[in-house]
Amino acid sequence: MVLGRRAVLLIVALLLAVVPVPALADDDNVTERATVTYRLDRAGQAIDVTAAISYTNRIPTVGRTRFYLERWGTLWVPSGVRGFKVKGRGVRAQKVAEQAGYRAYIVTFPRIYHGGTVRFTATWTLPSRGSGSDQTTRVGAAYSHVCWIGQPVDSGSVTLVVPRGLDAVTRGSDVRVRQSGRTQRIEAVRRSDLAGFQACTDIYDEDRLLRREIVSPGGQPIVLQAWPEDAGWLDDASSAVTGVVEALEQVVGVPLPSGDPIRVREVSANALLGYGGEYDPRHRIVRLSERETDPHLLSHELAHAWFNARTVNDEWLWEGLAEWTARTSRESRCDPPGDPPVGSPRLRDWRYLAFQTDFALQSLVQWQYAAACAIQGRIADAVGPERMRLVLRTILGGASPYDLLPPLVPVEAPVEVVQQDTLVMPVASPVSSLTRSSKRRTKPVDWRQWLDIVDEVGLVRAGVTDLTVAEDVLVEMGVVRRRQLADRADARTAFRTLQATTPAGITPVVVRRALDDWRFPDARRAMRTATQIAGLLADRAAAGTGVRDDWLAFERASTLKALQRLRDRLRE
Repeated sequence: MVLGRRAVLLIVALLLAVVPVPALADDDNVTERATVTYRLDRAGQAIDVTAAISYTNRIPTVGRTRFYLERWGTLWVPSGVRGFKVKGRGVRAQKVAEQAGYRAYIVTFPRIYHGGTVRFTATWTLPSRGSGSDQTTRVGAAYSHVCWIGQPVDSGSVTLVVPRGLDAVTRGSDVRVRQSGRTQRIEAVRRSDLAGFQACTDIYDEDRLLRREIVSPGGQPIVLQAWPEDAGWLDDASSAVTGVVEALEQVVGVPLPSGDPIRVREVSANALLGYGGEYDPRHRIVRLSERETDPHLLSHELAHAWFNARTVNDEWLWEGLAEWTARTSRESRCDPPGDPPVGSPRLRDWRYLAFQTDFALQSLVQWQYAAACAIQGRIADAVGPERMRLVLRTILGGASPYDLLPPLVPVEAPVEVVQQDTLVMPVASPVSSLTRSSKRRTKPVDWRQWLDIVDEVGLVRAGVTDLTVAEDVLVEMGVVRRRQLADRADARTAFRTLQATTPAGITPVVVRRALDDWRFPDARRAMRTATQIAGLLADRAAAGTGVRDDWLAFERASTLKALQRLRDRLRE
């Protein structure tokens, strides 16, 4: 009868005489430890694995009964390995199951009594496998991919050792990297239970990868990197990149962000956890599956050069912007996604695929992408392609939408204008508005700033009078609740009223900053004082009193106290 989490033992029996009995171990009475090492050779021909395991019986004698251990389980080994061996005095391994790409072995050994320890070593080799293999491991001269696990024991370590100088990218459980001589050691952060450790690592030798460079129309180099044994992938990916990058720049309205070359790397399909590709904004790397050179997928990943965690704060927002950009560049639409496969729409709670993902989660993830794309499509339909480009430029430019806008109301005196990105921007007016850039953003744009940009730069300037268009779609997709937007709606109504009472629609810096930061009570207090000042200045202008300098002071006021001082002075 097979029982137990790790030690496979028989049920405890209490006897009247001192009799050796097989025991069911518990965590307090059995000490288990494993040191597991994965080692990649320099030539990239194989990964050798060694698991040194010890098992100590600390079950005390109960009455006249002595307990012994004689089995250990379970030892997990990847399917398809070469040269699997177990070494130890009297130790043997028997395969009992195979699932999810792994084989399970039960290890048996001579009886060990209280205080006794058995030690054994299991070794195997992960052989080289080329592109398109059904096995998850890839081992080559220029690229290797391995998923490494701890053995199901209470303590120990698990380490991946690779030659120094290679580029190793690990995802999954937490690890730390240490340089040691000619090697680098990627070690599992200490855990109380190694059974839960699982990580996958991509290992690159950039000098050996096949390489091809493409320059975007905006002048940004894009370097494609493929495995030496897969030149066909390089040809297909190069052709796809050449065909999509110009269209992407046209949709966004600005060139690919300048900097170090963007690298498009071929990786194992298993490395992406079910995704076709991913973008690393820190290192400017697109990782693309060995099985994928689809132009749409490449468009999506390259769009992340603009829209990623460094420029946009919310997952649904950067994924929606990237997907909308990719589809639009290929003259495709973002259709309404319908209802999610489970639950109600909750797009703000973005879900990711994991190492083992069921069909329900896969369906939900697909819905998320469609829903995030549909939000951007709804806005683009409302504002048109030219103004959508300006929305994107404002998101990427880091400026507040309340600071970089032309006036809403006509200016009475002649105004010199210059055409700039399809917006007529005032260069000078009776009240020279040269102080509008009160600040620039230093943090990624979140959904709140996105909503302000869409409203101010997109919908308002496009002449849309229904200013709930963006709010409605956010509520519909579960990004925000309607009641959370009530204060914003009231404050923006007051803002519009204030603009309508001032020349060129100017407003004080303190008002714009409060709106931009979503400090709506502060914005309303400042606008009440600003409205009083606007009335006083209008009366003075009607009486023929010059007010140009006062309007400038009005716009430059950066605090409520500054506005109050101006009001009090005008009342004198």
